[in-house]
Amino acid sequence: MDLYATATKLLDLVSQQLTTNGVVLPDRVYVAPGVDLAFDCEQLTVHLSRIISNFPGQDTPYPTITHKILRRSAEYFITLVRCVPTMNDSGDPPPVDQMNAASTVIMTDMNELRKALENIEHQHLLMPVNVPVSIGPAITIGPLGGFAASQGSYTCEYTHTTDGWVG
Repeated sequence: MDLYATATKLLDLVSQQLTTNGVVLPDRVYVAPGVDLAFDCEQLTVHLSRIISNFPGQDTPYPTITHKILRRSAEYFITLVRCVPTMNDSGDPPPVDQMNAASTVIMTDMNELRKALENIEHQHLLMPVNVPVSIGPAITIGPLGGFAASQGSYTCEYTHTTDGWVG
């Protein structure tokens, strides 16, 4: 499995799902190169956060049992960043109506992002039926410097074998 190609396909699928549900996407939509995103503009990104193996430990999504084959999972994060009001030059906080409007956008984004990931999994648009997938919690990040984000995770098993997954 090509991890970058999977990230690109996940980004395309999430974009399609969000657009279909009426979410207006930012102009910047891309696969991000690392875990720490620069919140410098509105954007939708997907990035690979880690690869997990089935060795015993708290990082593994699998039971601590012995498998005949090594199982690996790739954990991707999908982040939708939006502008939010900030203090003015006099140090006054933004008006409450502006904060409420920004909160509405962020909460709607979070809900739609969660629904998009669930639809992708339920329809098996990214991974075949027999491939283990986990959808993590939808969370918010920020506000940080005039930006806030909604984020969700999608973890899927992957293989390097030419035969694909062993069911």
